[in-house]
Amino acid sequence: MVNFITIMKQNNFLQYASYTCLMMGLRKLMMLSLLFYLSFFSQPSLKAQIFISAVVDYSLPMGKFKTVNDNGTGYGVTVESRKYCELWYGLTIEKYKYDTISGKPTIHYNEIVQISPHLKYVFVPASCAKFAIQPYIIGALIFSTIEGNDTESILGCGASLGGGICMPFKLFKFCWSLEINAQYSAPNFILRADGRPSLEAVNIGALISIGL
Repeated sequence: MVNFITIMKQNNFLQYASYTCLMMGLRKLMMLSLLFYLSFFSQPSLKAQIFISAVVDYSLPMGKFKTVNDNGTGYGVTVESRKYCELWYGLTIEKYKYDTISGKPTIHYNEIVQISPHLKYVFVPASCAKFAIQPYIIGALIFSTIEGNDTESILGCGASLGGGICMPFKLFKFCWSLEINAQYSAPNFILRADGRPSLEAVNIGALISIGL
């Protein structure tokens, strides 16, 4: 019996140690990804193709997320390279706030902050010198922190996929664009605490961008 209890304690310790190492690795990966994108975008040859965007989102929880939280709103900023006509890539930092549903469920989630490196494939390349409608698909890897009223780790890793349209134009000698998109987002479906479900939502966003 003593040996059995000892083995169980050792197994719990190994599980805890493995989970702790995994969380530490995720933190390092988030920081390395952010540093990589910041250093990459600072290259002189890319500066003329860089766009800065202000982002606003309306978020519709899905699945288990919908049973504990009401719709939410988000805002953020995107840095994006459009050096290549059909392939754009960038980094988005966003913060979402959610209300709890009526009845105040025991477990609910209040806030999601996510850092998302993304890729866009643009079907109709165009110059800002002439107005056009550019449909695209977008995919992103998500590193997230999810605040809730539970005691689980807030770190998560997931992804999103969606599509949208971009409408470029020129104003005050600068290149601008307006975008509308919709993405199915699951910010912790790849990696999350054992006691947390995968939180999924449809995010409908609008962006206004200016080229540097």
